[in-house]
Amino acid sequence: MKQQLVQLLSIVTLLFVTVACSISPANNQNLAGHYSDLAGFNIQKGQSPIGFNLPSASGGN
Repeated sequence: MKQQLVQLLSIVTLLFVTVACSISPANNQNLAGHYSDLAGFNIQKGQSPIGFNLPSASGGN
């Protein structure tokens, strides 16, 4: 029983390491773009930040 558990854990560990090491990084061409709605937004020291509302869990404001 113990030997089977050790074998199973060894196989799972080997599979995990193999899969985790085979993940390739994202292509930089796919990352080109602007992903912020705050582009060009400048706030000066002493100014109040803009107000915003986050949607509730039900989807409303």
